[in-house]
Amino acid sequence: MLRIAICDDELPTCVQIQQIISQFAEQTKQPMTTEIFLSSEKFIEQVNKEHFDLIFLDIEMENYNGVEVGIYLRETLDNQTIHIVYISWSESYCLELFEIRPTNFLKKPLNEGKIIREIKKVQKLVSDLQAHFSYRKNMDLYRIPLQEIIYFESKGRNVRIVTTRYEDIFYGKLSNITTYLSTKKQFIQVHKSFLVNFEHVIHASYEQLQMSNCDFIPISKRKRKDVRLYQLDYEVNLYGDL
Repeated sequence: MLRIAICDDELPTCVQIQQIISQFAEQTKQPMTTEIFLSSEKFIEQVNKEHFDLIFLDIEMENYNGVEVGIYLRETLDNQTIHIVYISWSESYCLELFEIRPTNFLKKPLNEGKIIREIKKVQKLVSDLQAHFSYRKNMDLYRIPLQEIIYFESKGRNVRIVTTRYEDIFYGKLSNITTYLSTKKQFIQVHKSFLVNFEHVIHASYEQLQMSNCDFIPISKRKRKDVRLYQLDYEVNLYGDL
């Protein structure tokens, strides 16, 4: 079941989004729940108690605006999995949003087709991220949700895995892991020794990436063009509606 929050101090906007979601859920026979929050404070209070897969989040709100709420989710709560779709009458905030890693930005007045497209996108992302990566260490089997993996690092004949909860080292080859995860679009090899989950990138420069755990990952010279093209494609998907 997809759990969706709608946070906007304009009730008509909340009702519009909720009706679109309800009609889409009924037509597709896919279970979804929606919860409306008319203030950022109410949402912040609830998100500490309840899990949401997706939030449609207005930027211009009193007290805590949407950018501040996004920073609270990513940094204070360390919630790296909720998908944020920002909505606003203004486009002036776009450059401030990259480090929050929203799924998209939609300009008001809202379009039904674009709302549905975002729901479909998050459905696929949630489905993909529910997959696991498995590895063996000694006689034990470990299964890690892909959404929790920040990056892999090659360490000779071993691989270091860094996740949101812990890190570990196991016997294996990074090339085999790269091949295994090649169908998962959030993973990209940025260096012969590093395979990263781009969903955990909070800052990208020409020579390195800063990850959600504040580690810095180098981008090799031969990979810089590939990473730049990947980043551009990521930004097109993010801001393509502007």
